Amino acid sequence: MKIITLTEDEFNELSSNNEYTSYYQTSAYANFEKNLEKYNIHYLGFEVDDKLIGGALMLYKETILGYKYAYSPRGFLANYADFNMITNISKGLVNLLKKQKFIFVKINPTVIAKEEDFDGKTIKENDNLKELTALLKKLNYQKSTKDLLPNKFIIAGLTKDNDQLFSFFSKENQSMIEQGRDKSLILRLNPKDGLERYEKLVKGKAQDKTINYFKQIYTDLSAKNLMDLFILHIDTNHYGMNINKIYNKEFEKNLSMRKIIESGDRDRYNIDLVLDDKITSDKALANLENEIKNSTVLVKKYPNGIDIGICMVAKHGLGVEVVTNYVHPEFANLNAEPFFFYEIMKYYAAQNYHYINLGPIILKNNKYPTNRKGFNSSIYNYIGEYDLVINPLLYKIYQKQEK
Repeated sequence: MKIITLTEDEFNELSSNNEYTSYYQTSAYANFEKNLEKYNIHYLGFEVDDKLIGGALMLYKETILGYKYAYSPRGFLANYADFNMITNISKGLVNLLKKQKFIFVKINPTVIAKEEDFDGKTIKENDNLKELTALLKKLNYQKSTKDLLPNKFIIAGLTKDNDQLFSFFSKENQSMIEQGRDKSLILRLNPKDGLERYEKLVKGKAQDKTINYFKQIYTDLSAKNLMDLFILHIDTNHYGMNINKIYNKEFEKNLSMRKIIESGDRDRYNIDLVLDDKITSDKALANLENEIKNSTVLVKKYPNGIDIGICMVAKHGLGVEVVTNYVHPEFANLNAEPFFFYEIMKYYAAQNYHYINLGPIILKNNKYPTNRKGFNSSIYNYIGEYDLVINPLLYKIYQKQEK
């Protein structure tokens, strides 16, 4: 195997046609990291018999004694199930980078270790995991103690059939999606003033610290058509009108049931069943009355409507990935997130994407949060981050300095 230098365009072409790719493995992301973290950039290609079989984005910096370390975000563009390929790439990199005074190369590939449900039960494991882990160890990869990227994600499949996609969701999410339509929630894609609206929405919140980061990554990646920005907006006037219409319809239904119950005509009606439906309707009316009060307040406070949520989505290869999302807690009672994600999933399914990564997830009190449950999704665990050690002595010194 031969390692060659690729141009930016050559690397982007390789990345866009590679099944193992992600937006992290693009020149747009490389330039974002260059501006943010002052990395240098190099694009490598892996050739066998003059055929390009893979590649790597290498971000690198100088560190101790004029030596360098490299970072290949989301790992090499290579098939990690092909052990010969990984062996040849790793040995080739060690031979090449040793001459160029590199200490190590960090990778965090999208190799799945296992799939879990939201109760933490294993659905499926990678049959090759033990062999792959043993191979990496043999090739002098060290498990990193400091991860740069998350390694647990919520991923859901997409289908162009909107009815089928909707049917995959939990009953609770289906109900919230329908309510979202009733509440006049509107999605706006890549508005010209999107970044200003994003900043206004999250300013002063916990997300405030990351405003500049996300503004910059959106600017850099959207310029290459690799990222979209969705704004979730509520039309407060239509919301008020819709809720009143729904209330009036429910009230008429409730009144009809009341008349049936008062008639006591058990020959024509199943009074017990009607009574149960009437109790359910009473609860619905009480909830709608509260919503009418809420909508009246919203109309007075925001007569021109208001943005209540944002979502940035990176797109590359066969899938898309939620980079950040936020729904204002003041509007939590609108249960907007299921509607938000459903509309986003519909949009990307229509664009021929196969899956959506709904973002990272972490255990809290030995349990997974359930706010992303019910989207026909599972939790996927990647194998984590590894350092390909090139200079063992300096690697130990570097690790001590980083602690």
